[in-house]
Amino acid sequence: MNKTYNNKRWRQLRLVVLKRDDYTCAYCSKPANTVDHVVPLARGGDKYDTNNLVAACTACNSAKRDRGGFFNRREHPRPPYRDWETDRKSTRLNSSH
Repeated sequence: MNKTYNNKRWRQLRLVVLKRDDYTCAYCSKPANTVDHVVPLARGGDKYDTNNLVAACTACNSAKRDRGGFFNRREHPRPPYRDWETDRKSTRLNSSH
């Protein structure tokens, strides 16, 4: 296993990201069990930046690989965490009316 993924810091961060994203794949909305670097490490993405990490199912994470964006898309699948969390809370508040 790669040293990037075989350390305490990564294991803790992985759980934080999976919980943050409700164990839901950022790409297809199926259950997620892996964490994906939106900008791959091979293309200069930050290993431990939560804004560069999203929950992903195994199929989507494997399909993306190091292509620099999911299936050559450059946009982040979700806005950075703080914005996404705010949007999620406001959506919940608006849907209760």
